[in-house]
Amino acid sequence: MAVFAACSVNLEGDHKRIPVRVDLEGSAVCPWVTCFIDVVATAIVGVAVTPHQPGRDAVLAALRTGIAVPTRMGRSVACRGVD
Repeated sequence: MAVFAACSVNLEGDHKRIPVRVDLEGSAVCPWVTCFIDVVATAIVGVAVTPHQPGRDAVLAALRTGIAVPTRMGRSVACRGVD
């Protein structure tokens, strides 16, 4: 959490069940999307899609995609603004 505070990144997360049916190993399920939004930059920074109700695994996966993926500037979102 200190990394985000030091970098002036304000993240908000949420889950949403998507109203579509997809085939998962022979059974129809409605997927869930977990996303994190940088409210300062008004951009989605991390996302994960799971076939089950979200839990710790979905939250960590969404955070990982937001922190680990470099931006166009060559740095991850967690380090934006830190030289």
